[in-house]
Amino acid sequence: MRSSPSETSRSFIVFVHEPSFNPFPHSASVALPAPEQLPPVHSHSFWHTGQRLLSGICLSLALVLLVAVAAGVVPLLMGWRPFVVVSGSMEPTIHTGAVALTRPVSSQELQVGDVIAYNPRGDAALPVIHRIVALSDRNGTRFVTTRGDANHAEDAEVALPPQALQVMGSIPLVGFAVYSAAQSLGTLLLIWIPLLLLAGLWLKDQIVRLGFAWRRTERTGA
Repeated sequence: MRSSPSETSRSFIVFVHEPSFNPFPHSASVALPAPEQLPPVHSHSFWHTGQRLLSGICLSLALVLLVAVAAGVVPLLMGWRPFVVVSGSMEPTIHTGAVALTRPVSSQELQVGDVIAYNPRGDAALPVIHRIVALSDRNGTRFVTTRGDANHAEDAEVALPPQALQVMGSIPLVGFAVYSAAQSLGTLLLIWIPLLLLAGLWLKDQIVRLGFAWRRTERTGA
């Protein structure tokens, strides 16, 4: 039987796989590490970072609260009285938000240039902290005229009691924390919320430790 021209001219292409053949003879080989040699993947790294950040915020708030309490309590133990400065009339000597520390002294010891805290009127809600610019004695009573360092006008003359309050120094910015802690919202933000967050972090750590101990006990028993 004669084959057709198309059958006799048909060719076949055979692909042969040679394991030793390397199309890139000069390329460097890279050895991949075994699965057990790979570093562990920390799936909870984001949680740990957030936990550390939250702990830092709580500790910072606790530190601010501690300084505020110390500024209010320590002077009282020394017989001094702290006052929160709510205005800028004594700038730049005493800044707004500072805690002014005063000690009781005899009004006869005061001199021009001293800074005192006094009530300008009997019904005054807050004392005035200003510098003495003039003083006089009449009938055994000391009268003083004061002015704030940032003010241009002098205050009205007032009569001082036998014992006055002289400002000995100030602590900047602490007054903001003291004033805020005295308010309902400040108490919530500076005291209760940090305490609840710290308690939550402590409880979470205890649960994690109990989980590790339970898994270790299971492995040992197995």
